Amino acid sequence: MKTFFLFLGIFVAFSGALIRKFPKIQHDAEAEEYKSYVDYSVIRAIPHTVDQLNALVNVRNVFNHEFDFWRSPKVVGKAVDIMVSPEKRRDLTVYIKKNGMIPLLKIRDVGKLVAADRQVVSAYKRNVNLADDPDSFDFFNYHPFDEITSYIQAVANKYSSFVSISSMGKSLQGREYFMLKIGYPSTDGSQKNALFIDAGIHAREWIAPATALYTIGKLVTDSSYTDLLKAIDIYIAPSINPDGYEYSRNTDRMWRKSRSGPRQGCYGADINRNFPFKWMVSGASNNPCSETYAGPSALSEIEGKNLANFVNANNNTIKAYLTLHSYGEDILYPWGYTTGHYPPDVNDLKALGKEMYDAIAAVHGTKYVVGNSGDALYPAAGASDDYSKSVGVKYVYTVEVRPGDGDNDDDQWYGFELPPQFIQPTVEETLPALIAAAKRVQNVESSIHFGRQSISRELHELEQKKSFNFEAYHGYDEIFDYLVTLSNSSPGLLTYEIIGQTFQGRPIGVLKIGYPSEKEKTKVFIDGGIHAREWISPASVLWYTNELLQDPRYTHPQTGYLNKIDIYVLPVINADGYEYSRTTDRMWRKSRSGPRKGCYGVDLNRNFQFQWSTSGTSKNACDFQAYQGPKAASEPETQVLENFLKNGNFSCYLTVHSFLGAILYPYGYAVAEYPSDVEDLVKVGEKMTLAMKEATGVDYLLINSADLYPASGASDDYAKSIGIKYVFTIELFGSHGFKEPEAGIPLRGRELKAAFDTMIQELFNN
Repeated sequence: MKTFFLFLGIFVAFSGALIRKFPKIQHDAEAEEYKSYVDYSVIRAIPHTVDQLNALVNVRNVFNHEFDFWRSPKVVGKAVDIMVSPEKRRDLTVYIKKNGMIPLLKIRDVGKLVAADRQVVSAYKRNVNLADDPDSFDFFNYHPFDEITSYIQAVANKYSSFVSISSMGKSLQGREYFMLKIGYPSTDGSQKNALFIDAGIHAREWIAPATALYTIGKLVTDSSYTDLLKAIDIYIAPSINPDGYEYSRNTDRMWRKSRSGPRQGCYGADINRNFPFKWMVSGASNNPCSETYAGPSALSEIEGKNLANFVNANNNTIKAYLTLHSYGEDILYPWGYTTGHYPPDVNDLKALGKEMYDAIAAVHGTKYVVGNSGDALYPAAGASDDYSKSVGVKYVYTVEVRPGDGDNDDDQWYGFELPPQFIQPTVEETLPALIAAAKRVQNVESSIHFGRQSISRELHELEQKKSFNFEAYHGYDEIFDYLVTLSNSSPGLLTYEIIGQTFQGRPIGVLKIGYPSEKEKTKVFIDGGIHAREWISPASVLWYTNELLQDPRYTHPQTGYLNKIDIYVLPVINADGYEYSRTTDRMWRKSRSGPRKGCYGVDLNRNFQFQWSTSGTSKNACDFQAYQGPKAASEPETQVLENFLKNGNFSCYLTVHSFLGAILYPYGYAVAEYPSDVEDLVKVGEKMTLAMKEATGVDYLLINSADLYPASGASDDYAKSIGIKYVFTIELFGSHGFKEPEAGIPLRGRELKAAFDTMIQELFNN
């Protein structure tokens, strides 16, 4: 048996969150020439078929991100607006016609509108009396960020009996930005229900902060709102993305993102694709030069992180979250990350949405559309509204204010370039909708609190109508959704964290299993799926995870292992390759980066930095198995895992592969090169092999990796090199080679659990 396993070994591979730093940057250092947009146009196309919609989606790919979607393609019948340079206007027009649609010229020269905005900015005169008289603030003009800040500070000073100001933090470039809490103290000292309103997540949507500021002004000066403010608190953060907002005022009027970076020569991330709930699942880009770039990891942008932290910390009192955007005249409720999927209380969301619609229509007759954010063929994930709903906020809406499709002024339509003369009617009609939400918050009874555990439980029941089958092979999206849902079901025990993304933009997430503790805990990490074709690896890791959560030796609240040990589980590190092996090439092993010399992929288990390229690897990009990559840690998947291990202070690292039927210990880069504590590894390894044989009868081999076949750049060698004590590669036995049938999943799962239980007991007792 062991000789057979050794023979098979020649065919087999051995086999952090990215820490985002926010340097202090002087924001007066951004001195770039103002972008004029002379002769840029906005062209509208309305798709009437799915093929036409897909054609518009592919505009970014066909023309290499040379166009700017003012309104992205989402659903058949909904207008798509695209800004295009004069050089590319004909190409876009031809493309639209070729796909059976009619190109409509909505704005002939964006440059004229930008010049008008530039004139407004240049002619802006500061209100020298603002500190003493905040009521003199001009609500029907667009203001610079520091004037916005001065205004809300003045409001807090003048109306201090029921208004307070607090910092939300500092932007990447060091701008401190604030929110107001408007509401009288409760008579009994208890916390009140609250409404949270933010604006300005997208820099170029100037009308959104203007709407928030007008709302502040009316709330503090109109006595008809006194009773409302005695009953609830209203938080308003008028400028969430100050760096992007100032950049749009002074350099690029059409700027949308934050100002982080550069990444690949491009700046910023779309903050409204950067929130952790369902991050990168849909409607976002992993290209830093894209307008919808989701960032290198969830909450990589400090502005989004500050917002998420506040909402999450106050989700017990915040009963409604409204985020103001433009344009479109829409009232949108979650979920937005997928199509046809709604929160359990969707009827409540629809009802309040209708009230908001009626309130808007009653002012100037404007007819908004109330709908679900995700009811489109191309939904978008990682948005602030979905995140707020996911942490337990009851009523959540994105309000897209003017202009709508039919808003014109002497046959001129404006899009994001809404002139100051349109501020007044826009804010006047939006305010009653916000008040309608506030009144609904007033009437939310504490007895029906829709908190985190409640929504998680209902989400779990809704999303898991069909239970996850642990004795079947699943696609990566299904695995990802299962882990998210699982973590929502037990927030005190389970946490799912997105720590990065693959080359093709799939999220890489780690499930943390462990009870909270004030004491430092031992940390264990287990991964699978480094090699794409080894399907039994992720399946066994998932099988083991499910068994662990049902084992009282782990989960007992007082005596279980999880009181002293945190277990981190990453079932599929090579998601791109895994999906390619499922859809295209069953025997695919590598990642899917490239092409390099016409060939794709890198062997991730030859790409780690320790002793890279010293043995058992290939420099040929077309090598089917062992291509090491152009440099150490060239692959984003490798970088993500290295960073997480390096910063995790782990005591044990197990990586699961197939199909040798062996436990391997470091080092693997050279024969007769052993760690100083090799005897400890052998001692524990022997216990693991005995436990595995007892579980299923399979006699696993314990051997040093290099004694079998030297190969450098593997994850186990890297883990040992950074100081992790116990490091093993578990090569699961394969009765059918890499094509282990589904019937083998519980057998391999039992073997893995036996080995892992042995490791956990060793750590728990020492």
